[in-house]
Amino acid sequence: MHRAVTAMVGLLVLSGTATAQQVRICAQQDPIDAAAWHQLFANGPIGVPADTIFVFAGYSKGPPTALASNTVEGEKRTEAFITTAPASLTQAKPCATVAAMVGRSETWVWNGQPIRPDKLQYFQVFGLLTPDGVDTSFDASGASMQWAAQNQQLDARVLSTLTAPRDVP
Repeated sequence: MHRAVTAMVGLLVLSGTATAQQVRICAQQDPIDAAAWHQLFANGPIGVPADTIFVFAGYSKGPPTALASNTVEGEKRTEAFITTAPASLTQAKPCATVAAMVGRSETWVWNGQPIRPDKLQYFQVFGLLTPDGVDTSFDASGASMQWAAQNQQLDARVLSTLTAPRDVP
């Protein structure tokens, strides 16, 4: 019996079904304004809370030719995800990997479809999911998070396919 359970666990890991749905969040350094990097952390580490919403923002080197059509680009703009764990970003460690779920909302027009990893595709912080809805002011977050969000200094990339949807009012 023990061997059968061990074999099943091994098969789950090999098949990828045990893989966490993860994203990588990073504080972005402004290539033109070096002082902005220090300002980003002037109030301490950036505490990215669980329930932070990121939306599709574009491609880091322009859209790949296979995805250059307006239809696909428009579909991408309906993609969003929500972190399910907090993260702390510092100057020494400006990136963190956390679990996430696909955002689904009729109000915000997020389709809730799976989001696959794409090295060129990035997402930008959009808001915080609260019991009252979506807060795009970041008033309830710390000063560092609020400054980073309002100055568009937080980006994220999908590391593994996100499939589990979460409804957003």
